[in-house]
Amino acid sequence: MKCLMRRVLLALLLAVPMGLAAQDTEKENQVTADIQLLTHGEIRKGGLPKVEGGNDRSSFLLGRSRLVLGYERPYIQANLNIQHTGIWGQEGKGSVNVYEAWAKLNSKIGLFMQVGRQVLSYDDERIIGPNDWAMAGVSHDVLKVGCQRQQFALGMGIAEHHAKNFHY
Repeated sequence: MKCLMRRVLLALLLAVPMGLAAQDTEKENQVTADIQLLTHGEIRKGGLPKVEGGNDRSSFLLGRSRLVLGYERPYIQANLNIQHTGIWGQEGKGSVNVYEAWAKLNSKIGLFMQVGRQVLSYDDERIIGPNDWAMAGVSHDVLKVGCQRQQFALGMGIAEHHAKNFHY
């Protein structure tokens, strides 16, 4: 009986990898979900040890949560990223907004068109980047078109600015 059990177990162990290898590696429709959590503390108007006369010193914890949903097909991609930012302990003071919501169409020859609220990230991200170390990050409402191949990328974007009190 033990010999039969060993043979059955061995046959199952050999059959499972064969069945896994027979699966398609390219998926027709792929849906992804991701959660990002970021928390950090800040001390303003002084540090440790406490500065004399620094009664207006404050310390607090900031929090950011993102729910990222993605959809991908061979020539279509879409992304929705909802973000909540706030200070721990403050009731009703946090903000919920759409950090990213875009759709991208790709062609077989490398041409693409991406429209919606998206992160622009170029080169080493010093001039144009997501600024993701900040609590809210930076995203833009852009129509982006271009061509991307293995060793070549060219893109152009058109955006509209909506902020009334925008300062850099």
